[in-house]
Amino acid sequence: MRWLIVIFSILLVITFSANLIANDRPIVMVYEKHIYFPIFQNLSMSNFGDKNDKPLFFYDSSEGEDLIKKSSFVLHPLIPFGPKTIDINLHAPHPPTGIHWLGTDDHGRDILVRLLYGLRLSLIFGLLLAGCGLFIGTLIGATQGYIGGIVDILIGRLLELWTSIPSMFLVLIIVSFMQPNFWLLLGICLMFNWIQVAAATRVEFFRAREQDYVRAAEIMGLSRTRIMFKHILPNIMFAILVYFPYLFTNGIIQLTSLTFLGFGLSPETASLGELLNQSKDNLEAPWIGVSTIAMMVIVLTLLMNLSEKTRSLYKKSTH
Repeated sequence: MRWLIVIFSILLVITFSANLIANDRPIVMVYEKHIYFPIFQNLSMSNFGDKNDKPLFFYDSSEGEDLIKKSSFVLHPLIPFGPKTIDINLHAPHPPTGIHWLGTDDHGRDILVRLLYGLRLSLIFGLLLAGCGLFIGTLIGATQGYIGGIVDILIGRLLELWTSIPSMFLVLIIVSFMQPNFWLLLGICLMFNWIQVAAATRVEFFRAREQDYVRAAEIMGLSRTRIMFKHILPNIMFAILVYFPYLFTNGIIQLTSLTFLGFGLSPETASLGELLNQSKDNLEAPWIGVSTIAMMVIVLTLLMNLSEKTRSLYKKSTH
């Protein structure tokens, strides 16, 4: 369990540092005693005393290379390519080289860089989806389990109707006539990614409301909200958190699937689904699919193992 957390934490640090690791701009440069942070600034030649106001490209233009040479200090990223940087010197798609460690895609963009940025996007999507799903599911399940009665019956019937709808078909229908973006896809996927949490929370609250400490709190006249979220919830939190890795994994798979099917993010956006789509369209370039699938297998295996370890710990704690 500990090693799984350590490995996954290292993976998170690497992907969330993608801008520092792979970028088509220097991280820091000192030019004529002025400090610039090109990865955070949109610089042009006018920032360096030139009358020309055109955007500045550091690694693929003579002006940018001259500025780097004249600078007293420059901190370069490990990989001098961004997710949209096109290497026009190679025939695309190009197999792995000493410059492009995992090769390039059919636009001449570095595969390793696209994987780093695409994985970061998927992890952010999965984290937000899991966090919001836990919050919504816990809120609804707590209401059902503690209040019970007609409220529980009414919400239960509505959930039965809602779960009878094919979720993926509904998602595909919605994104087919709307321009999909990150937040729209998150909102659509969130419509279904809380139901299991709500069911589990309902059961736990239903059990907890019969406990002596809950009865004592009710006799003392504490409000329902305080009893639910200050007294009951901390005692059953572990039973709810076991669903976090599952929701996390599901979020990554959903975003990848939608983008692969052409209903997700735009092709310009670095994503795992876009790389899988490219591997399908470029069978003569197996390095695209192999590297993408390998990355997904590693990440999803880590998450599924974390989920199983968490569930086994919960089962041991309940016996």
